[in-house]
Amino acid sequence: MNLEKNSKLINFTGIIGRRDYFLNFVYICMISAFIAMPQQSFVIKNISTFDDILKLNQIIYTAPVALKIWLVFSLGFLSVVSISNAIRRLSDIQGQINNTFNIIASIVIALGSYSIFFPVFLAIVFALVSFALNICLLFTKGQITAKEPHDITKEFNWGAFLGTWIWGLINNSYKPLWFLLLCFTPAGFYFQLVCGIKGNEWAYKNRLWENDEKFLDSQRTQSLVFIIVYVLIIPVITILLVIFMFILIAGIVAAIAQSEPAGAANVRTKAPIERIQSGMETFSSLYFESYTITLNENKFYIDPKDWAGSSFKEKKTMLDMASTIAAGKKMKKYKGRSFSKTTELPRTKIYNSKNKELLAEFHLDENALNKKEPNFKDIVSMALKAYRFYNPTVK
Repeated sequence: MNLEKNSKLINFTGIIGRRDYFLNFVYICMISAFIAMPQQSFVIKNISTFDDILKLNQIIYTAPVALKIWLVFSLGFLSVVSISNAIRRLSDIQGQINNTFNIIASIVIALGSYSIFFPVFLAIVFALVSFALNICLLFTKGQITAKEPHDITKEFNWGAFLGTWIWGLINNSYKPLWFLLLCFTPAGFYFQLVCGIKGNEWAYKNRLWENDEKFLDSQRTQSLVFIIVYVLIIPVITILLVIFMFILIAGIVAAIAQSEPAGAANVRTKAPIERIQSGMETFSSLYFESYTITLNENKFYIDPKDWAGSSFKEKKTMLDMASTIAAGKKMKKYKGRSFSKTTELPRTKIYNSKNKELLAEFHLDENALNKKEPNFKDIVSMALKAYRFYNPTVK
């Protein structure tokens, strides 16, 4: 029976304590953040309606073969890593090797990674069960590792977590410099956690300390400094920068007003709603190539490549923007009549600029609302489902 400590990322023998188990879990999350990027990109591009969000497993099944192979390989690798750590953690908690129970429990934990293949309800159940079991493994003391003497190098270092590479330079540790690259990736936060977990260990061995208390005093002081920087200094600097930008913009507007008084007068006298409408039309040119607005229908045309690369939220924003622009145009043309985004949304459609195929529309199922007395949740759900987006056949 092998009950020796083993904190390796992948190994099925020995035991692992809570701190090292959490550290390996963070490493697993870092790896997952990278290898899941192709799948996430594919899912985002293929979400067209609100219903699609509830059918992610079906979208995964439509992925290209190469992506499916990558997904199976990735999940297989992550499962092996997860199971190997869970087995060692359970052995520490039980104080003995129990292969049958440990393997079964570890497989249940690893099943959370495969939740994307299940319908949304089962996916949530598997994910919650896996998360709950991981929490139990993390917070349950081991019968073996709990008897070890306290080690100050295993304490969490808030200075290293918040300061990362700056803290590293102060403490002659260069591993935190990786944060300068990883901060631009999905793994940035996870590496911050690694710095916090390993910080004391890195700092302790990089300098000779008179005693442990001197070391702890130094790290506590650094942690306090970085906490003050994050809680007080950075927010204050951010607010000052925002104020400075407002002052700068106001100065530019004033300078333009002095150099072009006639033009400035026109800007000042223009109604606020007209200025907002003018700004939205200018902004819409970034999305739409052209549009045709009539009393009964508003047609907006977009490059299919831009449409295919947009997320559900971006597509919804574009359709809402088109409806608002149409309402403003009609209020100018038809004096005395009332138009708004709400009235124009069902009349507004977005088309493929290449072949004029329909890409977006808003169609609210009023019959479904009339069948029962809807509550607020039902109304919101039906409103989101009314946004219907389609993938272009021609790009």
